[in-house]
Amino acid sequence: MTVNTGGGSPDRVIQFDMYAAPPPKGEWGYTLDQYGIIYRRGLIAQRLRPGWWPFAYADADHEHHARRGTVPPVPVECGAAPVRLAPDCAVRSWGNEYVTVTPSRTMPHHAAATLTLWVRPQGAGGMVTRCRVHFDLLATTHHIQHLHPALPEEVSTQAQVKAAKLTAYLAAEIKYRDDGPRRPATADDRQHQRRHRPGQWQEPDPRNGSPGWSRDVGDGTRWLFACPAGGRWRWAVCQYDESRPLVTGQAADALEAMALADAAGRLPQTR
Repeated sequence: MTVNTGGGSPDRVIQFDMYAAPPPKGEWGYTLDQYGIIYRRGLIAQRLRPGWWPFAYADADHEHHARRGTVPPVPVECGAAPVRLAPDCAVRSWGNEYVTVTPSRTMPHHAAATLTLWVRPQGAGGMVTRCRVHFDLLATTHHIQHLHPALPEEVSTQAQVKAAKLTAYLAAEIKYRDDGPRRPATADDRQHQRRHRPGQWQEPDPRNGSPGWSRDVGDGTRWLFACPAGGRWRWAVCQYDESRPLVTGQAADALEAMALADAAGRLPQTR
């Protein structure tokens, strides 16, 4: 829902930003672009509290100060740690595309953010305007305020798209809070995943030219290998720049060898 406020010329709510850039193109969403944030857990029956703000400061003293250093203190059911989000399609300085979402200090399932919206290019930068978005994390809804009604339609559409993406991100993080790792994935984590995605099995093995198969594990340090050996198949988990395999074994055929290597490659490294 959008609540338009104000009247007259929209020029009074548009300003120049020398670092502004238009929103990303193609498919994208929001991701955490901040360090020192973990999922907020540990509250009694928190799984029965859908919609509660999912983030907290990783530093316990910082979290305590954020809660008790205000008047009145932040209630235990409410969040105290705002988070900075950015588009997940690249790791860069996003300028006007950064969004800081702040939890309500009175309602555990409410939050708000200010969006900086691209209006048009201007010189080396661009003209931007701002609006507020309020989120109901329990209902997974949002409403937009302070968006001038005379702004171009594409600006209103941009606000709706960004608000919907933010709502989807926060709803997903509430789910991951209970079921995922201790801390949320960051922009750097996603970039690392993109760089180190597991490769496909390739034939022949490109590393030594021998008959067989190989595949990159995806962590940037290890690769898998399977080759015929004396009527059976040998498989191994190898490490780049190391002459000896980390783990090795035998199998009856190529498919079994690749399956065993895949399973071993998913195990945590012991050295």
